[in-house]
Amino acid sequence: MTDLNALMQQAQQMQQRLQDAQARMADTTAEGSAGGGLVSI
Repeated sequence: MTDLNALMQQAQQMQQRLQDAQARMADTTAEGSAGGGLVSI
């Protein structure tokens, strides 16, 4: 039974890490350009 408990704890930790990463990505801004500056985003 401890294996199942450990697996559930790992799944919860992974879910928390994913939520943290999603929150960081929401705050991230990216800029780029191509074609000698003709196209930029």
